Amino acid sequence: IHGIKVFGMSQMMRKAFPYTMAKAGCLLSGTAFYTDIWIPSTMLTRILLARLFEV
Repeated sequence: IHGIKVFGMSQMMRKAFPYTMAKAGCLLSGTAFYTDIWIPSTMLTRILLARLFEV
């Protein structure tokens, strides 16, 4: 524990934590946005192609 205080780990964690949480929030919201756009569009494309090429 003494070594952690010497290297300023607690201060680094205090400063890095909000940045890390903001980064994680952006990553999660971007992933959710991407899947909301991409997955329905690929499903719609499959349905349209299936109807177009059905025999």
